[in-house]
This record gives sequence, C-alpha cells and structure tokens, in this order.
Amino acid sequence: MAKYTGAFPTKTIKKGSKGTNVTRWQNFLKWMGYSLKADSIFGSITREKTIACQKKLGFTGKAVDGIVGPKTIAKAKAYDKATPQKTKKCIDVSYWQGKISEENWRKVLKTCEYAICRASYTNQKSFKLNKDSTFAANFVNAKAAGLKVGAYHYSQAITVAEAKAEAEYLCQILKDFTPTFYVVCDFEYGGRLNSKIGEKASDIANAFCDVVKAHGYEPCIYANTSTLNSNLTNPKYPVWVAQYNDKCTYGGAKVMWQYTSSGSVEGISGRVDLSHVYEVPPRQMTKPEKAVAWAKEIAESEEYTYKKWDSKDAKTKQCPICHVLTGKYKGWNCIGFVSAAYFHGGGIPVTCSCSGLGTDGFFDNVTEESWKKRNGENWKMISNGGKKNGTSIDASKLQEGDALLCYDDDGDWKHIVLYSGDGKYIDDTNGKTPNIAERSYSDLIKKRHVTRAFRYTG
Repeated sequence: MAKYTGAFPTKTIKKGSKGTNVTRWQNFLKWMGYSLKADSIFGSITREKTIACQKKLGFTGKAVDGIVGPKTIAKAKAYDKATPQKTKKCIDVSYWQGKISEENWRKVLKTCEYAICRASYTNQKSFKLNKDSTFAANFVNAKAAGLKVGAYHYSQAITVAEAKAEAEYLCQILKDFTPTFYVVCDFEYGGRLNSKIGEKASDIANAFCDVVKAHGYEPCIYANTSTLNSNLTNPKYPVWVAQYNDKCTYGGAKVMWQYTSSGSVEGISGRVDLSHVYEVPPRQMTKPEKAVAWAKEIAESEEYTYKKWDSKDAKTKQCPICHVLTGKYKGWNCIGFVSAAYFHGGGIPVTCSCSGLGTDGFFDNVTEESWKKRNGENWKMISNGGKKNGTSIDASKLQEGDALLCYDDDGDWKHIVLYSGDGKYIDDTNGKTPNIAERSYSDLIKKRHVTRAFRYTG
C-alpha cells in the first residue's frame, strides 16, 4: 500500500480558486489517476475530477460537492492505494556533465521530464561568484528538447547579505532565459559554508529565495536531510531533499527528493543525479507569451497607431513608448511593432526601434545565423525552404510568440507579424485600417507566403 507523499492544500479551495493550493490538489488528483493539468486554476475540469475523487474516497450525498475542504483533505491524506505513485523525474547537471546537445537532451527526456542546470556557483574558500560555462547551452538545448528547465546556484553564503548577493548574481544571468521550473538555492556544506553556521542557515537560505521570488521566479531550497533536520529547520520555500536511500526520511514537506548521485540516463555518459518530482510550481508565462499579451493590449488600445513619416524625419521612426512623440509621428511600422512587443512585453533583449529586428534587405536573405548575430543566440528558425512561391508554414508547427516573415510570389520580403496562437496573429498594417489588430493566419497565407519564422528559446 502507498500514501501520497506530496503536499496538500492548507486551506479550502473550490471552483474559481487559484494558486499553490490548487496546484497541490491537482497533483494529488493526478496521483489518483485522473487526467488533468496542474495549472493552478480550479476550473470545471478540476471540479469534475474532484467530485469523482470524493466518491472514490467514500463520500456520498451532499458531501460530494466538488469543494476541497478539511474533510476532503483529511480523507485524501489517509488514502492508501495498492500501486505506488509513479513519480516524474528530474536530472540536475553542471560543468561536470559538459555541454549536452539538443539531440542528447531528447534522449534524456525518455527518463526525465525536468532538468535543473547549474547557472553559477560561489568558491568554497572565498566569496567569489562565478558563471557555469555550460549553463547557456544546456538550458537552451534542454528546453528545445521539450524538458521543463530550472536553474541553481551552488551557495557558500555565510550571511544574509552574501545570500542576497548570490541570488542577484543568479537572477542577472537568468535575464536572458525563461526558467519553466524551480530556481534553486543549492545549500550544501563543503567549505566556508559548514555546520558552524547553526540556526542562521534558515535565514540565509530564505533570504536567497526572497530575492529569487522578487525577480518573478519560483524559488526552492536544496539541502540534505541532515542539514534540514539540524540547522535549516525553518524553510519558508519549497524544499528539495537530498538523501541517497531507498526511502526519504525527511519529515517536512518536500517538492522533490534527490535519491541518487549514481543514476544513469541515455544521452549523458557517466553517473548523474536523479530526483523524484512530487510538486511542480505554477506555470509562469514565457517571454514570448508575455510579448503576445502586451501586443494584444496595444491592439485593443486606440492610443497607438501607425503613421507615415516624412523621409526628413527618419529619426522619429522609434517606438512611441521609448520615445514619447506627438501628432503624426506617434506610432510603429511592422518591424518596430514586433520589436517593441518582444522588448517591452517579453523583456527579450532586442533593439526597440522601427528597424529593431532587421531591415528590408536583412529579411530578404535572412538565415538562422544572421538572425542570431543581430538579435542574440536564443533564437531558432522554423523554415519551409524556398521563399519564391513557397508553401507557408502550417499553423500546427507555430508557437505563440513566433515572429513570422511574409514574402510575395517573387520571394521578396513584405511584412513581419507576431503569431498569437490559435490560428491568429497580431501586426501593424502600415497605415491600413484597422492599424494594429489580431487577425486570422489562414487569411494571411492566402495573400503572403509565410516561409520563415523565428522562435525565442531563452
């Protein structure tokens, strides 16, 4: 028999509730065998599965109400099932595993759905902060292969101030990336950080995570069972326990258990760390999704429109948010609009101007290499081959936030738009009415050949 080992809600939740408590309940429902997403939103599907679960737990009549209250939670905690939960797994990697290709990460995905890559570390002898030289490649490749990816910093902080400095250093590295899993304080004794730290351990680890949280990431504390039981006894944030055993004896709540440092997975040679994953953080919007959300707000506003410029006023061809202009000079062209959506909405490091992502000649002959050279390494090209009379990319191959390049029958570049998902796109139509709006992708490809798209992967 087996009981659920993940965390349970700490208060009553029902349809309309959102947040961590909903995620915890959804994870329990998944463990019970119900098919649903752990998206932190208590909607109709979660209520439907909750009713089914309440019946399975033994409730009858009016008690089967789809509300997760104290009685439902108590029954869930006490429930035993014959077949133990098959947990999802996480691998953590660093410099010692080297740079892992996207192809090999796809092999890792057969075993692990999650990865946490070391982004930085502190020296054991002195307080010196360092980047992990393999982080960028491993993060981007793992994410491209389909894993949910987080990051960690190997801490040697012995004061709250040092912990905050470490976390700020880590978050600066992450500015160019979009973690889809935990951002971790790796709290291990091994040098200047040792057991002499005593009860200050909780304050130090929590301070690190406070900074991570303030930057909009989902923080987590990694420590072994001994440290958690002796010094780090008051963690405010989710705990990732290290205990190399066939059973985890840590009595506190945990979101992951690292059960071995001698694991093996296809795609990586040598021994690797593997963990069971019990609870995942609420899903955060990716940078491309944030760019689309921002673009939709602009599209729904009557304040911003495209206006033609006189050639003498080329200097005014700038984003009206970066450069507050008045009258006929207030607005974007198509390039400037997509560039501004990435820059202002997604926080993606591109140049925000009306030639930000590129120019006419640049788009005519663009390649993945030339795009990366201009706009940064964290991009991938999706292509259907030739431009002249080319076949447009099928909507099923596009993702929300892709930049789509549009060509005419002769293969000349004519337009750039932002794919907004669900068969739609948003663009600035250079003076036509309506100016900035969300439109149908199927209508677009009747007029243009969308044979190039660029996807932000950071």
